[in-house]
Amino acid sequence: MFKRFFKIILINFLLILIILTFIEYLNFLSVVKYYAKAENRKYNYSLHIDTFDTFYNYFKKNLMRPVENKNISANPVIIFGCSFAYGDNLKYNQTFSHKLAKYIKRPIYNMALGGWSVANMLYQIENDPLIKNMAVSSPSTHTPKYIIYVYGPWQDHRIYLHVFDLGDNRLCVHYNRKKNSDILIQQKLPPFLFSFYTIKKIDKYIAFLKGNNTYFEKSRNNLTILFFKQSINLMKKYWNNNYTQYFILNYSNTTQPFLKILEKETDWKIINLYDLENCNNIFNNAEFQISETNIHPNEKAWDIIAPAFANQIQNY
Repeated sequence: MFKRFFKIILINFLLILIILTFIEYLNFLSVVKYYAKAENRKYNYSLHIDTFDTFYNYFKKNLMRPVENKNISANPVIIFGCSFAYGDNLKYNQTFSHKLAKYIKRPIYNMALGGWSVANMLYQIENDPLIKNMAVSSPSTHTPKYIIYVYGPWQDHRIYLHVFDLGDNRLCVHYNRKKNSDILIQQKLPPFLFSFYTIKKIDKYIAFLKGNNTYFEKSRNNLTILFFKQSINLMKKYWNNNYTQYFILNYSNTTQPFLKILEKETDWKIINLYDLENCNNIFNNAEFQISETNIHPNEKAWDIIAPAFANQIQNY
C-alpha cells in the first residue's frame, strides 16, 4: 500500500516537474525572441537627471579639483573619468591633473569624480555650462587642445548602475528606454533563469545583477561604445574643428576589444598605460597604490605616468 502511494506521489511530482519545465522552456524561447529583436533596433537613450542635477551642483561647488595653470592663456585640457582621474585619497597637488600641468602648459580642468563612468561624461558635455561656454564655431583659446578620459574596465559595470540604480544620488544618471527602443540586452538568456518572469521583472533582475553577468558582457560593451561615440560627436558639434585631440588612457593590463573597435570607428586614440615608458609595472603593483586595500594610484604612480603620457600625446 505504501509503495503504491509513494509511486503515485512520485509520478505526480514528475508530471508537475515536466509541466513546469515545458512552461519554463516556452518562457525562455519568448525571452530569447524578444531580446533577439533588440539587435536590429536603434539605441535610444534619455537622461533622467532629477536627482543627479542636485548632486552635480554640489560636486562642482565642493568637490571639483581646482583648475591647473588657470592663468595661462592657451587652449585648455579637459580630463574625464572616475576616482583614478579624480585622485581618490590624494591632495589636489598629488593628482594626475596637477602632475600633468607641469608638462603641459595649458589650463587643465579635472572633471572626474569617484564612481563615475562615461555616462557621467556624456551628462557633463550635454549639461555643464563650463563646457558649453567653450563651444565656439571656430578654433580659439576656448577650444580644448586635449580631451582625456582615464578609463578602467570596471567602469563598464557602472553603465548598468547608471541605468538601474535609483538608490544612490551619486550614481543617478539613468539611461531609460524610450518607447520601442533597444532594451540594452542583446544576449540569449540561459534556461531556468527566469521562471514565470515577465519582461518587466527581467529588467529588475538585471538591476540586481549590476552588470556582473557574462551573458550581458556584449551589451555592456556596446553601450560603453555608444556613450563614447555620443560624447565625441557632441564635442565635435560644439567645436566644429579638427584641432582638438581625443585620448583614452587605458588603465588596464589587458587590451579591451571594444576599445579597439572604438578607436577604429571614432577619433578617440587609445593609449595603454602598460605601453608607456616605465609604466608597465604600475598596474596592480602595491608600491604604486594608496594602500594594500586601496588600488588607486598614489602620488608616486602619477609622478611616473604624467610625464610619459604628456610626451606621448604631444607626439600627435
